[in-house]
Amino acid sequence: MICKDKGVCKSFCKFMIILLVIIGGVFAGWVASAITYRFIIEAKLFMPHFECPRCLTKINGIDVVPLLGYIVNAGRCHHCGQKISPIYPLLEILCPILFVFIYFVFAGKNTTQFWLLLLTCYILFMASVVDIETLTVADLFLYVLLVISVVYCVLFSANMVFSLLFSLSIFFLLVGLGKFMSRILHKQSIGFGDVILIPILTNYLPQNVVPHFIIASGVLGIVFGFLWNHLFYKGEQFPFIPPIFAAFLGCLCL
Repeated sequence: MICKDKGVCKSFCKFMIILLVIIGGVFAGWVASAITYRFIIEAKLFMPHFECPRCLTKINGIDVVPLLGYIVNAGRCHHCGQKISPIYPLLEILCPILFVFIYFVFAGKNTTQFWLLLLTCYILFMASVVDIETLTVADLFLYVLLVISVVYCVLFSANMVFSLLFSLSIFFLLVGLGKFMSRILHKQSIGFGDVILIPILTNYLPQNVVPHFIIASGVLGIVFGFLWNHLFYKGEQFPFIPPIFAAFLGCLCL
Protein backbone atom coordinates (compact mmCIF):
# COMPACT_ATOMS: atom_id res chain seq x y z
CA MET A 1 0.00 0.00 0.00
CA ILE A 2 1.41 3.38 -1.06
CA CYS A 3 0.86 6.38 1.20
CA LYS A 4 -0.59 9.23 -0.87
CA ASP A 5 -0.20 11.88 1.83
CA LYS A 6 3.54 12.48 2.08
CA GLY A 7 3.10 14.69 5.15
CA VAL A 8 1.35 11.90 7.07
CA CYS A 9 3.94 9.35 5.96
CA LYS A 10 6.76 11.65 7.01
CA SER A 11 5.18 12.25 10.42
CA PHE A 12 4.58 8.53 10.91
CA CYS A 13 8.19 7.71 10.01
CA LYS A 14 9.45 10.36 12.41
CA PHE A 15 7.20 8.98 15.16
CA MET A 16 8.53 5.46 14.59
CA ILE A 17 12.12 6.70 14.67
CA ILE A 18 11.51 8.52 17.96
CA LEU A 19 9.81 5.40 19.35
CA LEU A 20 12.83 3.30 18.37
CA VAL A 21 15.14 5.89 19.96
CA ILE A 22 13.11 5.68 23.20
CA ILE A 23 13.19 1.86 23.18
CA GLY A 24 16.91 1.94 22.47
CA GLY A 25 17.36 4.43 25.31
CA VAL A 26 15.48 2.19 27.75
CA PHE A 27 17.65 -0.78 26.77
CA ALA A 28 20.78 1.39 26.98
CA GLY A 29 19.64 2.52 30.44
CA TRP A 30 19.40 -1.12 31.54
CA VAL A 31 22.90 -1.79 30.17
CA ALA A 32 24.16 1.38 31.89
CA SER A 33 22.73 0.09 35.18
CA ALA A 34 24.66 -3.16 34.77
CA ILE A 35 27.92 -1.43 33.83
CA THR A 36 27.82 1.31 36.47
CA TYR A 37 26.79 -1.20 39.16
CA ARG A 38 29.93 -3.21 38.46
CA PHE A 39 32.14 -0.11 38.48
CA ILE A 40 30.64 1.02 41.77
CA ILE A 41 31.24 -2.44 43.29
CA GLU A 42 34.80 -2.42 42.01
CA ALA A 43 35.81 -5.76 43.48
CA LYS A 44 33.16 -7.50 41.35
CA LEU A 45 33.64 -5.71 38.03
CA PHE A 46 33.29 -8.89 35.95
CA MET A 47 30.47 -10.42 38.00
CA PRO A 48 28.13 -12.33 35.60
CA HIS A 49 24.98 -11.46 37.55
CA PHE A 50 23.35 -8.79 39.73
CA GLU A 51 23.39 -9.07 43.50
CA CYS A 52 22.08 -6.96 46.37
CA PRO A 53 24.86 -4.62 47.58
CA ARG A 54 23.64 -5.18 51.15
CA CYS A 55 23.05 -8.91 51.59
CA LEU A 56 24.95 -10.03 48.43
CA THR A 57 22.06 -12.28 47.39
CA LYS A 58 21.79 -12.96 43.65
CA ILE A 59 19.01 -10.96 42.00
CA ASN A 60 16.67 -12.89 39.69
CA GLY A 61 13.44 -12.44 37.74
CA ILE A 62 11.83 -9.05 37.38
CA ASP A 63 14.25 -7.57 39.92
CA VAL A 64 16.97 -7.70 37.25
CA VAL A 65 15.18 -4.81 35.48
CA PRO A 66 16.00 -1.95 37.89
CA LEU A 67 12.93 0.23 37.24
CA LEU A 68 10.39 -2.61 37.48
CA GLY A 69 12.15 -4.24 40.41
CA TYR A 70 12.33 -0.92 42.24
CA ILE A 71 8.59 -0.29 41.75
CA VAL A 72 7.47 -3.83 42.62
CA ASN A 73 9.62 -4.01 45.76
CA ALA A 74 9.01 -0.38 46.83
CA GLY A 75 12.68 0.50 46.55
CA ARG A 76 13.91 -2.32 48.77
CA CYS A 77 15.77 -5.58 48.31
CA HIS A 78 13.40 -8.50 47.79
CA HIS A 79 15.49 -10.65 50.14
CA CYS A 80 16.81 -8.49 53.01
CA GLY A 81 14.41 -5.52 52.81
CA GLN A 82 17.21 -2.92 52.79
CA LYS A 83 16.76 0.22 50.69
CA ILE A 84 18.22 0.18 47.17
CA SER A 85 19.78 3.30 45.66
CA PRO A 86 17.29 5.02 43.31
CA ILE A 87 20.14 5.77 40.89
CA TYR A 88 19.59 2.50 39.00
CA PRO A 89 15.90 2.95 38.09
CA LEU A 90 16.65 6.61 37.33
CA LEU A 91 19.11 5.44 34.69
CA GLU A 92 16.29 3.73 32.79
CA ILE A 93 14.27 6.96 32.90
CA LEU A 94 17.02 9.47 32.14
CA CYS A 95 18.79 7.47 29.41
CA PRO A 96 15.88 7.50 26.89
CA ILE A 97 15.38 11.22 27.64
CA LEU A 98 19.06 11.78 26.85
CA PHE A 99 18.79 9.73 23.64
CA VAL A 100 15.73 11.68 22.45
CA PHE A 101 17.48 14.99 23.22
CA ILE A 102 20.56 13.96 21.24
CA TYR A 103 18.36 12.76 18.37
CA PHE A 104 16.54 16.09 18.08
CA VAL A 105 19.71 18.17 18.38
CA PHE A 106 22.18 16.14 16.31
CA ALA A 107 20.12 13.94 13.95
CA GLY A 108 20.80 16.31 11.05
CA LYS A 109 24.54 15.69 11.22
CA ASN A 110 26.55 13.10 9.30
CA THR A 111 25.46 9.59 10.34
CA THR A 112 28.92 8.60 11.62
CA GLN A 113 29.21 11.92 13.44
CA PHE A 114 25.81 11.40 15.07
CA TRP A 115 26.67 7.90 16.35
CA LEU A 116 30.05 9.03 17.69
CA LEU A 117 28.38 11.90 19.55
CA LEU A 118 25.67 9.57 20.88
CA LEU A 119 28.27 7.05 22.10
CA THR A 120 30.31 9.83 23.71
CA CYS A 121 27.30 11.23 25.57
CA TYR A 122 26.29 7.72 26.66
CA ILE A 123 29.73 7.06 28.15
CA LEU A 124 29.71 10.48 29.83
CA PHE A 125 26.30 9.61 31.23
CA MET A 126 27.64 6.42 32.82
CA ALA A 127 30.80 8.16 34.02
CA SER A 128 28.62 10.79 35.71
CA VAL A 129 26.71 8.10 37.59
CA VAL A 130 29.91 6.41 38.79
CA ASP A 131 31.31 9.80 39.83
CA ILE A 132 28.14 10.61 41.79
CA GLU A 133 28.21 7.26 43.58
CA THR A 134 31.97 6.93 44.22
CA LEU A 135 33.46 10.44 43.71
CA THR A 136 35.97 8.90 41.31
CA VAL A 137 36.54 8.98 37.56
CA ALA A 138 36.70 5.49 36.04
CA ASP A 139 39.89 5.22 33.96
CA LEU A 140 38.27 2.88 31.43
CA PHE A 141 35.72 5.55 30.51
CA LEU A 142 38.53 8.08 29.97
CA TYR A 143 40.47 5.68 27.72
CA VAL A 144 37.40 4.94 25.58
CA LEU A 145 36.47 8.62 25.35
CA LEU A 146 40.03 9.49 24.33
CA VAL A 147 39.96 6.98 21.47
CA ILE A 148 36.52 8.12 20.27
CA SER A 149 37.47 11.80 20.47
CA VAL A 150 40.63 11.24 18.41
CA VAL A 151 38.61 9.32 15.78
CA TYR A 152 36.04 12.14 15.74
CA CYS A 153 38.81 14.73 15.39
CA VAL A 154 40.47 12.82 12.55
CA LEU A 155 37.21 12.43 10.63
CA PHE A 156 35.55 15.79 11.16
CA SER A 157 38.13 18.38 12.21
CA ALA A 158 39.14 20.92 9.58
CA ASN A 159 42.73 20.79 10.87
CA MET A 160 43.37 17.56 12.76
CA VAL A 161 46.93 18.31 13.90
CA PHE A 162 46.03 21.78 15.17
CA SER A 163 42.96 20.46 16.99
CA LEU A 164 44.92 17.72 18.77
CA LEU A 165 47.71 20.13 19.74
CA PHE A 166 45.08 22.60 20.92
CA SER A 167 43.47 20.02 23.23
CA LEU A 168 46.94 19.05 24.51
CA SER A 169 47.68 22.69 25.34
CA ILE A 170 44.36 22.88 27.23
CA PHE A 171 45.48 19.85 29.27
CA PHE A 172 48.78 21.49 30.31
CA LEU A 173 46.98 24.76 31.02
CA LEU A 174 44.51 23.03 33.34
CA VAL A 175 47.28 21.07 35.07
CA GLY A 176 49.17 24.29 35.74
CA LEU A 177 46.03 26.10 36.88
CA GLY A 178 45.08 23.20 39.14
CA LYS A 179 48.50 23.17 40.83
CA PHE A 180 48.40 26.95 41.25
CA MET A 181 44.93 26.87 42.86
CA SER A 182 45.92 23.93 45.06
CA ARG A 183 48.81 25.92 46.51
CA ILE A 184 46.59 28.92 47.18
CA LEU A 185 43.76 26.89 48.72
CA HIS A 186 46.12 24.38 50.41
CA LYS A 187 44.03 21.51 49.06
CA GLN A 188 43.42 19.72 45.76
CA SER A 189 41.31 22.03 43.61
CA ILE A 190 40.49 19.69 40.71
CA GLY A 191 40.81 15.95 40.16
CA PHE A 192 43.30 14.62 37.62
CA GLY A 193 40.54 12.67 35.85
CA ASP A 194 38.60 15.89 35.33
CA VAL A 195 41.75 17.58 34.00
CA ILE A 196 42.04 14.81 31.39
CA LEU A 197 38.33 14.77 30.51
CA ILE A 198 37.99 18.45 29.61
CA PRO A 199 40.76 18.42 26.93
CA ILE A 200 39.34 15.17 25.53
CA LEU A 201 35.95 16.82 25.01
CA THR A 202 37.49 19.88 23.33
CA ASN A 203 38.23 17.60 20.34
CA TYR A 204 34.51 17.71 19.54
CA LEU A 205 34.17 21.49 19.72
CA PRO A 206 35.26 24.35 17.45
CA GLN A 207 38.19 26.27 18.97
CA ASN A 208 36.08 29.42 19.43
CA VAL A 209 33.60 27.46 21.57
CA VAL A 210 36.24 25.89 23.86
CA PRO A 211 36.57 28.96 26.16
CA HIS A 212 32.78 28.92 26.63
CA PHE A 213 32.97 25.22 27.47
CA ILE A 214 35.71 25.67 30.09
CA ILE A 215 33.97 28.67 31.68
CA ALA A 216 30.59 26.88 31.67
CA SER A 217 32.18 23.78 33.25
CA GLY A 218 33.66 25.91 36.02
CA VAL A 219 30.46 27.87 36.69
CA LEU A 220 28.26 24.78 36.65
CA GLY A 221 30.82 23.01 38.82
CA ILE A 222 30.61 25.75 41.45
CA VAL A 223 26.80 25.67 41.42
CA PHE A 224 26.69 21.86 41.49
CA GLY A 225 29.31 21.72 44.25
CA PHE A 226 27.37 24.22 46.36
CA LEU A 227 24.14 22.24 45.97
CA TRP A 228 25.93 18.96 46.60
CA ASN A 229 27.55 20.14 49.83
CA HIS A 230 24.38 21.77 51.15
CA LEU A 231 21.71 19.31 50.03
CA PHE A 232 23.47 15.95 49.95
CA TYR A 233 26.90 15.52 51.50
CA LYS A 234 29.14 17.96 53.32
CA GLY A 235 32.79 17.65 52.38
CA GLU A 236 35.55 19.00 50.19
CA GLN A 237 34.87 16.62 47.30
CA PHE A 238 31.94 16.58 44.91
CA PRO A 239 31.33 14.89 41.53
CA PHE A 240 32.62 17.16 38.76
CA ILE A 241 31.78 15.04 35.71
CA PRO A 242 28.01 15.88 35.74
CA PRO A 243 28.59 19.67 35.35
CA ILE A 244 31.27 19.01 32.70
CA PHE A 245 28.78 16.79 30.85
CA ALA A 246 26.06 19.45 31.10
CA ALA A 247 28.43 22.14 29.81
CA PHE A 248 29.51 19.86 26.95
CA LEU A 249 25.91 19.22 25.88
CA GLY A 250 25.16 22.95 25.98
CA CYS A 251 28.22 23.82 23.88
CA LEU A 252 27.41 21.13 21.32
CA CYS A 253 24.12 22.94 20.74
CA LEU A 254 25.87 26.22 19.88
